[in-house]
Amino acid sequence: ATVNGTWIADKSVALCVMSGEVGLRRYQIKQKEKGSKARFVELELPKETTLSFKQDEVKAIAANLSGTRVAIGFASGKVVIYDGDLEKKCAGYYPAEDAGKCGIISICFSPCGRNIVAVKDDGKAFYWKPAPSKNASKGGGKGKSSQKVTGFVPPHNLSPSSLRGCFAIQSGRDSGMVMFSGLNQKKKSYLSKWVVDDSKGGRAELKRIVYAHDSPITAVAGHCDHTQPSRRGQQAAVVATGCSEGHICIFSTRDMSRLMRVPRAHMIFVTHLSFSGDGSRLVSVSADAGARITSVPKAGLLQSQLHLLLAIIFAIIALVARFYSSLGQ
Repeated sequence: ATVNGTWIADKSVALCVMSGEVGLRRYQIKQKEKGSKARFVELELPKETTLSFKQDEVKAIAANLSGTRVAIGFASGKVVIYDGDLEKKCAGYYPAEDAGKCGIISICFSPCGRNIVAVKDDGKAFYWKPAPSKNASKGGGKGKSSQKVTGFVPPHNLSPSSLRGCFAIQSGRDSGMVMFSGLNQKKKSYLSKWVVDDSKGGRAELKRIVYAHDSPITAVAGHCDHTQPSRRGQQAAVVATGCSEGHICIFSTRDMSRLMRVPRAHMIFVTHLSFSGDGSRLVSVSADAGARITSVPKAGLLQSQLHLLLAIIFAIIALVARFYSSLGQ
């Protein structure tokens, strides 16, 4: 079964993380002739890469926007960055042996396409700025890439809590980014907003949380709309969250307002979310073996419709108040 995946648009290639011994599969969309039905064709992976996947279970995968880098998270907690063809190791993060076995469950690239945000199965997350080295291309062994990472630590008033999923966009600053993640606390969950400042050593600071669900978040996905102008340097984007009860919510990253909610999108917990290339559709899959495609209006359109509706409501209230005032006179 497919448990995770990513899309390399420039190459029309889908990388799918499979449960069990398979590890990872690569597919490409091909058409025999123009106008014919497109189909997925499986592509072979490099033998050395396939061997490394058998040595350590693949748990999460992400590609940068340009498709030149692919990051893979493993059950052992290590993260390896490959080139877009999965033939060469570009950098690797290897946790300390005494750190305990915490697998990577979510991973994403920073907007610059070089740095990594990873979420572990113990609910902790870290930001990693790789420093490629000659040894990073060697299979196996401990690479000598940069091991310096910065943790995302919720404040004491939110403890105990755990993070789930990650999505990063460009911040309004010259350096750094904004990262969104699900934050589970007891029986409720929230969407959290973190600012990472590279000029301060990659320090991550929690800026805001908003209520999401009455049950834990189990999946997070985001889409950046590059056709919309940025505001104060921050890109226009939406973030979707799925929870253990099967509900789905979609938020705007600009003001973290909830744009839409899909109750009972699935019978049980959502396992994965993914936006289409243009952000107009959201694909969700669940442990109930079901899949759903949800149409997603643009954030700007939804917000303008909301503002128009509020304006109409206030206008009606003003007219009613004027009417009763005239009756009193």
